[in-house]
Amino acid sequence: MDGGNCWIQEKAAASLNPPQVETALVQLSERWLAKAPPLVRVIEQFPLGETALLHLLAVSSTCATRLTRNPEPSCGFANPKCVSPLAAMPKCFTS
Repeated sequence: MDGGNCWIQEKAAASLNPPQVETALVQLSERWLAKAPPLVRVIEQFPLGETALLHLLAVSSTCATRLTRNPEPSCGFANPKCVSPLAAMPKCFTS
């Protein structure tokens, strides 16, 4: 992994399932929209907390897969004014 993504290794290392979180974050970073706020900022400012999002990625490979396949809705997580906490939860977590 290149030096620009060492934040991914740090975040993954602190999670319940480091390999799964690292894979999800790498895939998200590869697919992240150029017009969106930086992924690391979106994760750190997640409305329900960074820990909650990383925990979700660690325990749910389904959610991790859905987020990486379509990261565009995740961009809204960076704007808490536009996203209520329940609306910010990935579909796979709320359905």
